[in-house]
Amino acid sequence: MTKYLEDLAVGMKLVSPGDRLITRADIVAFATEWDPQLYHVDEDAAQRSPFGKFCASALHSMAVCQKLAHETGIFEYEPIIGLGIAGLAFPKPVLEGDRVRGQVTVQDVRPSKSRSDQGIVTILVELVNQDDDIVLSYTITELVKRRP
Repeated sequence: MTKYLEDLAVGMKLVSPGDRLITRADIVAFATEWDPQLYHVDEDAAQRSPFGKFCASALHSMAVCQKLAHETGIFEYEPIIGLGIAGLAFPKPVLEGDRVRGQVTVQDVRPSKSRSDQGIVTILVELVNQDDDIVLSYTITELVKRRP
């Protein structure tokens, strides 16, 4: 379990213990509430889309990814504040019937130059489908507590 900056190491990689099935019902429910583009909520529009079936909205994919990233246990450290998200990419769509898992890789760990009780961690967050294709990725940077 990671609790403080000192518990994190560059290259540390964690994977969610389970995966999540992306169902048509999930896609339609999320999109109806938050991103009602026609090809996310309508069968005919989904079939006419470049994917030929329902695909999850980017926001839906991000929400699933964040949940699965938390399930890896990486965020059990003492957070102070998120500093930013960079490099958001959707190399492949998340389609109905996909099974996805989260994986995180620590890219940078460093003490704060101005606060000796804090540090900065940079983490690559990825959503991976059943074919081991990365379908979403982004890098987060957070300010975290150092061991007292």
